[in-house]
Amino acid sequence: MGLSMQERHRVIAETAVRYRAATKLEKGRILDELTALTGYNRKYALHLLTWWGKTVERVVGGTRLKLIIGTHQHRKKRTGKKKYSQELYEALRRIWATFDCMCGKRLAVFIRENIAFFARHEGYAITDTLHA
Repeated sequence: MGLSMQERHRVIAETAVRYRAATKLEKGRILDELTALTGYNRKYALHLLTWWGKTVERVVGGTRLKLIIGTHQHRKKRTGKKKYSQELYEALRRIWATFDCMCGKRLAVFIRENIAFFARHEGYAITDTLHA
């Protein structure tokens, strides 16, 4: 089997340092080794070895960012609060499953027209607070 993505990144990080210090003849040999090991195209491997670990400045959305090639940025977790109660989610899930997992657009119209029916039947667990 081949290398995993993390293993490839480690190999490139170590090889990039050697590649930059090498002569032209050695660079060709290093490139051959890397393409055989990782399975990358020769031009792509050359691009990675040239740019790996370098800092690049980019303007994105009017703000200037410093990016280090070869590293990935971790996204922040979303901290939004839930709009509706767990009871409402469960009732909606029951209605949705009963009507064969209908798409949201059709389900919304269907629920609006039949809310009195759902409130009468205890199987859907729609209380007065959920009805409002």
